Amino acid sequence: MPDQIVIDPRFEGKVQQVAKTPRIDGVVVAEVRENVDDRQSLLVYLKSTDPIFRGFAQSYVSITARGVVKAWHYHLKQTDIWFVPWGKIKVGLFDARKGSPTAGAANAIIMGGGNHVTLAIPPGVFHGYISLADPSILINTTDQPYDATDEYRAPWDDPRFGFEWEVENR
Repeated sequence: MPDQIVIDPRFEGKVQQVAKTPRIDGVVVAEVRENVDDRQSLLVYLKSTDPIFRGFAQSYVSITARGVVKAWHYHLKQTDIWFVPWGKIKVGLFDARKGSPTAGAANAIIMGGGNHVTLAIPPGVFHGYISLADPSILINTTDQPYDATDEYRAPWDDPRFGFEWEVENR
């Protein structure tokens, strides 16, 4: 067996590019442990003792069909805490906060589909998602009651964010 593998030049690949964008400041992705026994599968996605918990004002469920993009919006007061118990989504985040150490950064996070995480989105961060399953269920728990005057929107395909909603085949 040779010490070094040599690839035929006709079949050479390219070195995988690792994402270099830092996690947006203030965004927290917390792993959720799945407790499984012969009776059930149990996921505790948020407790009042969790560091990401900012208080409770309301919680709602959004059910979204595959391929639907729900984006972009942000709040100036409200923190959103997302969990996907069913399906799979690709979350888009963009830091629009002046003076933030990650201002102008975009992040993509996969939630659901086996990736059990809770996502805390701070005020001033644009966010949205595309459903990668049919359907995907998102639970949003907020620290402020819904206030239409604290919801700011931009088109889902806004070129300022440089975000690709499509699935990236690697």
